[in-house]
Amino acid sequence: MNPAVLAASLVASVALAVQAPARPAPPARKGPPASTEFRRTDPPMVPGARVAFPALDAWVQGTPETAFAPGTVYVFEFFGTNCSHCREWSSLVHELVRVNGARGARFIAVTDEQPAVVRAWLDRPGMRESMHWAIACDPDRSATATFQNGTFRNFNPRLFVVKDGVVQWFGHPNQAEKPLERIMAGDWDPAAARAEAVLDSQVSLAKSRLDAMASECNDSGDWSRMLVLLDSVIAALPERAGQYKAQRFLIMVGLGDRVEEGYAYGRAVAKDHATEANTMRLLARAVLAAPYTRRRDVEFGLECAEASDRLSGGKDPKAADALALAWFSKGDAGKAIEHEARAVALEPTAKQRREYERVLERYRTTEAGPAPIKPPPQPGNATPPAAPGAD
Repeated sequence: MNPAVLAASLVASVALAVQAPARPAPPARKGPPASTEFRRTDPPMVPGARVAFPALDAWVQGTPETAFAPGTVYVFEFFGTNCSHCREWSSLVHELVRVNGARGARFIAVTDEQPAVVRAWLDRPGMRESMHWAIACDPDRSATATFQNGTFRNFNPRLFVVKDGVVQWFGHPNQAEKPLERIMAGDWDPAAARAEAVLDSQVSLAKSRLDAMASECNDSGDWSRMLVLLDSVIAALPERAGQYKAQRFLIMVGLGDRVEEGYAYGRAVAKDHATEANTMRLLARAVLAAPYTRRRDVEFGLECAEASDRLSGGKDPKAADALALAWFSKGDAGKAIEHEARAVALEPTAKQRREYERVLERYRTTEAGPAPIKPPPQPGNATPPAAPGAD
């Protein structure tokens, strides 16, 4: 999973969990409180794992198969006929099929929908010509449980590549080109991707625990247990310590109401992780953008944003966007426009580029200054955010 996306997810979860209009506090939650201890748990699905051919209930298109053919590379694509994300990335999947199908890879699209639903979808004009590879139905979700759920990831991988019953790689279509090229060439070692996949699984487990704790803290109004859990996550995942420390800083200067202690902690984090662009960017955004940050130290936010951009070599659109926000918060619209325009120019994906363009227009048309601070919400005044979907 992309660490920057994941690092921002708790920020979004905490913010979303407290933005609904005030309402009476709900009854106390049943069951034991969320644990403040986090431990690593290895997932069953990793590159190098051996798997049986999935039991697919019905084949809507293509020749049914029940076993892996020796030497053949199989690519299982998990999708849904009404999935907007699948539509967004469909052209990339089509290109992967075109290139690697010609080299002998076997593509099988898997959906948990009923065959009749999929056939009706395929009967739409141009669909069969567009999606011409095998399609199988998995309504009991046994294949999903084995493959996607076995990764422990909140953002379920779309593609799984298997050869001779051994999982070679899994992930998002936009990450698949190079691994597939090497797998097809025969020089891919799944063990090389194992460590990253295992770490991603731990990060997802941590996110689930942190989201549950955010819900509990939102109901009680006491965020001290979140800080304890974050300390446990930091100790268990030293590879990602910077991002979780930035999240701890966010809680301290916001909903946790430990502002002075929080800024002292944040400055220590900035010093200890001074070479990590992502950590510096997250610190900057916690200061400058989080709605419930109780005091905006714009100078500290600018310092962190400048460090993130410098460490990124001026080539990361997210860092450029954070630096633009820092200058806008400081009151310099000209520099904000300059850096946000750079973020637009650097951003490769159309969806995110449109978001930067909207921000750029706001910087051109509104008075520069720090983002307003929202008053702290009353405990239990919102419904916690839903669990995330596929990536």
